[in-house]
Amino acid sequence: MGGLANEILVVEHDGDMSSLIVSSLNREGLRAVPAFSGEEALTFLQKEKPSLITMELNLPDMNGTDLIRRIRLKSQVPVLVITANGGIDDKLAAFSAGADDYLIKPFDTRELTARTAAILRRTSPRTQELPVTGTGDRRISLPELEINLENYQVLFAGRPADLSPREIELLYFLASHPNQVFSREQLLDQIWGREYAGDYRTIDTHIRKIRKKITGGPGWSIQTVWGVGYKFEMDEAG
Repeated sequence: MGGLANEILVVEHDGDMSSLIVSSLNREGLRAVPAFSGEEALTFLQKEKPSLITMELNLPDMNGTDLIRRIRLKSQVPVLVITANGGIDDKLAAFSAGADDYLIKPFDTRELTARTAAILRRTSPRTQELPVTGTGDRRISLPELEINLENYQVLFAGRPADLSPREIELLYFLASHPNQVFSREQLLDQIWGREYAGDYRTIDTHIRKIRKKITGGPGWSIQTVWGVGYKFEMDEAG
């Protein structure tokens, strides 16, 4: 069987931590699947091809770095280590084994989702540079709005806007195609991937959250096109 787009295997033996990671990723429209041991993870990988693996190093049946090495014998799936082991030797061992990124517990779930989005953006087969109006460095600058997809930061009216990574990607995509109408299906395909099996209302939910934080500015706004979808409307002088 082939894995769904943006399916993530969460290898974590602690039930509470596993639930935290899985729920945080699922809220971003991803499909996170838990595995509670190294052997369970390897069994999963015999049947599925996830887009990313998050992994605790201190597993009950094997060392996490050994598990990464075993995975690397057959797959180049990106691995994000999530562990309390913060020593430089642990980090170097993990990277040497084949890890792609390293997050130390305790962590802010916003950093988890941002790092996850960055890895998926770099490694997804569908990844491509989105066209940006006015710049060539994945940033959009408008009156009272700055969107920077390099570091996943948004400024609205001069202040940081607390948007999730998915909300930032959706806002960026719409703003980079001013006055172009996109259906919910098109937006799901572009931001979540063509194999995403979620409900189209996911788009409505994310747009609603964006509008609560980004209310519009001089010459621009996020508009609903009834019966079709959404567009980022800009005045000709905007």
